[in-house]
Amino acid sequence: MVPVKSFMVPAEKFVVVDRATSVRRVSEIMRDRRIGSVFVARDKEIIGILTETDFVRRLVAVGLDADQTPVE
Repeated sequence: MVPVKSFMVPAEKFVVVDRATSVRRVSEIMRDRRIGSVFVARDKEIIGILTETDFVRRLVAVGLDADQTPVE
């Protein structure tokens, strides 16, 4: 049996962005790091997670500007 811990990502590898960061900047970070999601923080508290699916459904589908839209 393989322990669950062997599948988990170490906490130091989590990508956390500030809530005021633009969607475009976060999409660049995700592209460069080859990841599909990031944690969103207010100060040092995690307040959510942003995924590639969120980009499509909440930004592209409604025509928002990625440069002017914060990830929060």
